[in-house]
Amino acid sequence: MTIPIEKIRPYGDRILIRRDAFDAVTPGGIIVPDVAKTAAEGTTQMIKRGRGVVLAVGPGKLEERPWMDGKPVRYTGRRVPPDVQPGDRVMFNILADLGDLDAYGHPDLTLIEESDIGCILEDER
Repeated sequence: MTIPIEKIRPYGDRILIRRDAFDAVTPGGIIVPDVAKTAAEGTTQMIKRGRGVVLAVGPGKLEERPWMDGKPVRYTGRRVPPDVQPGDRVMFNILADLGDLDAYGHPDLTLIEESDIGCILEDER
């Protein structure tokens, strides 16, 4: 079953990212064979690139207020808008992947939380 990317809407502070393609040559100059490249793209989390382009952004995280008038209050009802926008190139923590969208026909897409983004790459926008 393939779902169009336009129909995937992140919730809360979730962000939909298209991961960069796996490079056939490492920064040290080692050439990665096709067999290893296929295995890395399909199964090995540690080799996936932690860079990509933001495709869609959720409405933002609910604002929290831990205490109010001596009573614990979880959320104020307001949303904190995310700092990233669709089209931004970002670096993110690959181990914080909330789920690949392989089952929906998009093996290059991933869903992460905003807090897992390390930086926005300004020059590569």
